[in-house]
Amino acid sequence: MMCKNCKHAFCWYCLESLDDDFLLIHYDKGPCRNKLGHSRASVIWHRTQCLSIALSLDLFVSLSLSLSLSLVTGSLSHSRSLSLSRWWGYLLASVCSY
Repeated sequence: MMCKNCKHAFCWYCLESLDDDFLLIHYDKGPCRNKLGHSRASVIWHRTQCLSIALSLDLFVSLSLSLSLSLVTGSLSHSRSLSLSRWWGYLLASVCSY
């Protein structure tokens, strides 16, 4: 449940704050178990979407940082006459090292 005025998320049954519970784990145990009002499949689908968005964002940031680092270190430590295939090799090596 969300307050229309302050956008605060809370449990309708016990009035506990759910602002930090984006996976809705609150409804898995305790007095509010299975009182979400949605099917178990929809809750699992919601959690899958949340986790996939977080992992996609993490992967994007990691790849962006590794690309930036490899471009900076490549331009500083190697001659400018690197062939494209060698440049891709350095890029793949830096990404796979994570």
